[in-house]
Amino acid sequence: MAQSVNEMPETGFPCVRTHLSDELTALNRSSLITTLLIHLRAELAASLQAARATVAAATDGDSKAENKYDTRNLEASYLARGQAFRVAELQEAVSAFEHLEVHP
Repeated sequence: MAQSVNEMPETGFPCVRTHLSDELTALNRSSLITTLLIHLRAELAASLQAARATVAAATDGDSKAENKYDTRNLEASYLARGQAFRVAELQEAVSAFEHLEVHP
């Protein structure tokens, strides 16, 4: 097993790195990416559901303004737009982590 000796920057103590530690680091990174993807996908699913509900509320015939000061429909449309942006951001994040390569 090949070893290399480096100093740990925080302490100055020698740190022995082996091929095995590189494999463990890659495994930890892979595990971290998997965990992040699980959480991102769950958040994406919840955000999609919320966005659909908000769009439905904004476009519902019953949400018609009752008077000139009633802005519920306008507020719902702003919220739907913001949630659509959030869904797009989460989709990009999921895609980025799915295509991420793990190097030791």
